[in-house]
Amino acid sequence: MADKPLPWFRFYSEIAADRKILKIARVCNMSRLEVVGIWSLIMCAANDSPVRGTLQITLQERYTVDDLSDLLGMSKDQTEKLLSVFIQLEMIEVVNDVYQVKNWNKRQFTSDNSTDRVRKHRQEGILKRSGNVTETHSDTDNILQITDTDTDTESMNLFNLYSKYIGEIPGLYVADEIDLYERECPKDFFVPAFDELNKKSGIRNKWQYVKAILDDWRKNGKKDIVGKEEIKPKHRAIIDPVTGNQKLVEVSNA
Repeated sequence: MADKPLPWFRFYSEIAADRKILKIARVCNMSRLEVVGIWSLIMCAANDSPVRGTLQITLQERYTVDDLSDLLGMSKDQTEKLLSVFIQLEMIEVVNDVYQVKNWNKRQFTSDNSTDRVRKHRQEGILKRSGNVTETHSDTDNILQITDTDTDTESMNLFNLYSKYIGEIPGLYVADEIDLYERECPKDFFVPAFDELNKKSGIRNKWQYVKAILDDWRKNGKKDIVGKEEIKPKHRAIIDPVTGNQKLVEVSNA
């Protein structure tokens, strides 16, 4: 199934001094500015492809050397030479006769589509209509009730829980964090963590509180934290300068 196209993609500033870009400029007798411009056009084409990261005009028609020559405004010979260098330096690869940007999924995060995901989940009311998650109200709490079948439903999705119990995701950084915790933590932690949040009142930063619970459970095992004071996260998400991926690192509370 084709990915829904986004009108933008991530373009990292490190490209200005990237050794691969410098080598391509030297090998192909081009300026660094020309190579960066060419690479940005290729990235644009890959982003607009029906399957993001690949160079396809439609699902049935892939980019040929002639098509890329037209895109880049270069001769066919220049384009072929440039492609060979991109492939040699592992910036482009050929899979099933289709050119694609290597490591696209590592540099373009799943959470970049999070706004659409949250909006879709909110509109469909998944948490209320799934039949597996209900809300109960009492004088002291607002606790999610989980059935045995709940572990395999979208109600366990952190994006759903955040949008329902905290609100609109404020930006890509938080969306990336949600995506990272969703991948790093056991899914059966999510609803209980929000249960713990709902037992407390006056929490200033609810997402920080949920992260702290998830960090604690990842390290020490899931447990009841009722009665504890607000705690600070033990981990935070950072961008690895080498791979460009997000990872969790320990935070010093000293």
